[in-house]
Amino acid sequence: MAGEDWAERQRTLAAAGLLVIGRAAQEKVQSLQDLAPLIEAAQSSNVVMLSERAIDEMLTLVPTEQTIEAPPVAIRTAQATLADPESHYPIGRTLAPVATPDYTPAPRRHGLAQYSLDDFPMEARDVDAEIEIHFDITGHSTTEGKMHDMQSCFSDRLRQIRQMMIAGRALPRRPISNSEAWRNRQRYSSSEYEVTLVGLVSESRWSRAGNLNFVIEDETMQIRCSLKAPSGASNLHPALDGLMNDDTVGVSGYFLIGERSPLFWISDIHMPPLGRHSKATASEDEAVSAAFLSDVHVGSKTFLAPQWEKMIEWFRTDPLARTVKYFVLSGDGVDGVGIYPGQERHLAITDLFNQYGELARLLEGLPDWVDLMILPGNHDAVRPAEPQPALDPEVQQDYSNALFVGNPCDFSLH
Repeated sequence: MAGEDWAERQRTLAAAGLLVIGRAAQEKVQSLQDLAPLIEAAQSSNVVMLSERAIDEMLTLVPTEQTIEAPPVAIRTAQATLADPESHYPIGRTLAPVATPDYTPAPRRHGLAQYSLDDFPMEARDVDAEIEIHFDITGHSTTEGKMHDMQSCFSDRLRQIRQMMIAGRALPRRPISNSEAWRNRQRYSSSEYEVTLVGLVSESRWSRAGNLNFVIEDETMQIRCSLKAPSGASNLHPALDGLMNDDTVGVSGYFLIGERSPLFWISDIHMPPLGRHSKATASEDEAVSAAFLSDVHVGSKTFLAPQWEKMIEWFRTDPLARTVKYFVLSGDGVDGVGIYPGQERHLAITDLFNQYGELARLLEGLPDWVDLMILPGNHDAVRPAEPQPALDPEVQQDYSNALFVGNPCDFSLH
């Protein structure tokens, strides 16, 4: 095995579920005569990442071979049936055959139940594809990326989420605008006269007292707010977990009028309602599955070639893969060119079209029963920000069996 090149050894380790971390670890792996003991030790110890230190620890678990000199012929021939307890020479014994243990699936680290092939009476190759595009931004984007376009986008988003919160009864009372609340701040200055606002979050930070301070903004103005965690609050409460910029929230409370600028003291915070999702059950003649993958970054020096080959091997050999009808590549199939300063130092393929050509070649390894859909991401040959149209037809010509859509795109599979 010492004559293998690094790529072959990397594939062998990847097939065993192991990943080498760092150049020092790579050199140690290349110096080994045989990878089998290392793989066995790592798997028995539930080790996945092979750093230099981890490899050293695994090699300490590998039993070293001891050379035992053969006993003199006279001693060996005169030996009795039972071994002499004082003898240092091993005696071989023939053991009865051991029954092969029943097969049990490998433990699943995420704790989810095993999939059962009984859920898929038919194979994907026996089912016709049903892809329905409800909305695709390609050819329908009118934005110029200017300030008023971005303001219009966030204002529309705020209006829609506010209406969702009202319709879903997520608010204790009908919200008013920030400007109206500010004009009447003297009136809304006690817990007896609370008011509800809905807006976008910005400048979120914790105070020395442990309160979460942030600015809430709607179409009219900004108001500074402060939120204190209630006693016994869960760690997921916004006052403890925090808020992100541009989150849409509702707040109920009143103004604290003092020497400084009035502060809106929040007595309760309201998050947008999450719709209930019910799992659809397909009929026996339509039970198929879909696989989603993103951020492959073909063309980068860090592209995970052994892991890709392992996935293709899974598609071609695992019985469960025969239930996969759709493969959705949802952005950043290639690493792109000129995405960030100094990117060329990190590229194995420096030409953008060659990157897409290599991605097309890799995707040809998918079985013929899989229907492919490709969406763009910010590393692809599209504008860096959403909305992003589908990839250019000049790029698409390398792909013989793929459906290209934009981002965002609303679609149904089966």
